[in-house]
Order: sequence, then C-alpha cells, then structure tokens
Amino acid sequence: DVTYGAMEYATLAPVIAINDSQATTIAVHEKTGLDGTYAGLAVKEMTNMDGSTWTSIYSAVPVVPTALIRNMMKHTGCHIYDENRSDIIFADSNYVAVHSLFAGERTISLPGTYTVYDVFNREIIAESTNEITFNMEGAETRLFRLSEPETIQCYVTHNEGGSTSEQGLVTLKQGENLKFKFKADEGYSVNYLLIDGEKVVPKKDSYTLKDVKESHTVIVKYTKATEEKQVGAKAKKTIPIIPIICILAAAGVITGGVFFWSKKRKKK
Repeated sequence: DVTYGAMEYATLAPVIAINDSQATTIAVHEKTGLDGTYAGLAVKEMTNMDGSTWTSIYSAVPVVPTALIRNMMKHTGCHIYDENRSDIIFADSNYVAVHSLFAGERTISLPGTYTVYDVFNREIIAESTNEITFNMEGAETRLFRLSEPETIQCYVTHNEGGSTSEQGLVTLKQGENLKFKFKADEGYSVNYLLIDGEKVVPKKDSYTLKDVKESHTVIVKYTKATEEKQVGAKAKKTIPIIPIICILAAAGVITGGVFFWSKKRKKK
C-alpha cells in the first residue's frame, strides 16, 4: 500500500471525494472523519461521441508518487524506458538520453529493435536489440542514437556562414558511402570539418565517408573573412592619387627653377 498527499492535506476543508458508480476506486481518503469510505483516487474508461476512447485518472490530493504515475502510464499503454525512479529520461524515435545523480547499472528498455550508438563514447554498443545495459558513473548524462537494424544514422550539421547538401540525421545501409557537399556564403570560407571530434581540412567542396559501418557526427566549420584581408584586397585595386600629385608638383617646381636659372645665366 502507498500513502501520499501534501502535509497540508490534513488541514484542508472541504475535501473533494469521487462519487461515480462507473469509476473504479484505487485509493480512499484517510483523513479523520471520512472513515476510509470516500474515494480519493479513481480511474474510468471514457468514450467520446465519435467512438474513440481514453482513460481518465483523477486524484483528489496532490503530490502523486512517481511509482503511481509510472503505473498509470503502463495502464494507458505508454512505453516505460527505465524502471529506476531516480533517473530522468528524454526520448524520441532517434535518441534516448538518460540522466542520473547516482552511480550503478542501468537497463533501458527500447520500444522496438534497434542498433544503438553511444554518442559520447562514439561506439556502437548493441545491434538488433530491444534492451541495453550500461553503468552510470555517478552524476552524468548518457546519450544514445537509435537506428533500424542493418542501418546506420549519421548526423551532419554546420555553423553560421554556409550550408551543406545533407543536414541533420542521414540514414544509410551499413557499408554505404556518405557524400555531402558544402558551400560557403559570401564573405565566408570553409575552415575545416569536425568528424567525430577530429579536424579534417577538405581539399574540395565535398567530402565522402566511405564504407560507413558506424554512426558518425560531422560538423562543417565556416569562418568569416578577416577585415585585414578585405582591406588589403581593396588596397591593391586602389591607385594612390595624393602621392602622385605631390611628386608631379615637386617635379614641376624643380623644372621651373632650372629653366629660370638657365634663362638668367644667358642674359649675363
């Protein structure tokens, strides 16, 4: 049996009780004066006008324990990834993230059969499985990428300054090549590729991962052209007018002086 509810519950009045003959009582109030006969938690299967159904679960008191919520989810058909009530799970059709404050072995139940890639440790830890077991080293987060059996999912992205022909998760059959192109925006250039954390300098405007048998993460890094290079490029195309004018002016003064001096000597 489980007893739950906020500490202030004993002082609240009036107390809400469930009175529905078609509902199934799961728990009753224990407050003095109610004698354990009034329903505080009940479940009822509901039918909409269009014939669709849903499950209504009502609790008259707050602070519902996690174990009870987990059982509610099971009753409604939700998939339970982790039976450890201290863990926090974030999941979708491509990823499962597990966060915990406590060390120990964890077993994660998957909603289907998958190849599982450990994103942080960069390795496939299981193939064609519906369950994974691993150790948590205390307070940490683990992230797993899921792909259908005999396929591999690679993640391609880029920073500001350009685009790539592939973006996001790319699904391949094991052994296929992954080729993607990249194009820098005006004022930017490709600096390097970051493939599974390692820098690679591309020689062309495309790159190919050959015979892909493991999941990879690719980040295309663009860099902005520096201001000095741009100013220097413009300076090469600009003719310095003022120095030329000064040189011509000086040459005119010298020529005029020589002409005047030579003319004065002839008069003598």
